[in-house]
Amino acid sequence: SMSIHDRLGTIGPERVAHAMTQTRWIGPVTVTVATGITEQAIIALGTQGLTTITALWITSDRNISVTYGVAASNVPVNLDAGAVHCMSGTSLTALAFTNSSGATATITYLIAGS
Repeated sequence: SMSIHDRLGTIGPERVAHAMTQTRWIGPVTVTVATGITEQAIIALGTQGLTTITALWITSDRNISVTYGVAASNVPVNLDAGAVHCMSGTSLTALAFTNSSGATATITYLIAGS
């Protein structure tokens, strides 16, 4: 039988189609990115049921850069240590972090999408 695990628990087949079309929130998620890493993609896209990010909130304890969208088409945006990037109304199919700070960065993010 088909089911999906939602923040409220496992739901059955009658609600699967409805749940898959609704905005879903993931996070907060905390990851570490070693210095020297370029364009480390987040795993939530494609593996956690999201294909498009429509809203996000990101912070880091180190200066990093964030690429919103496909790296080949977009320029990384600096995110200073302790600062926050917050967006809504987006339609991102990729999100990646680059760390050239000289130390491991601890990054926390919260994303929404469908």
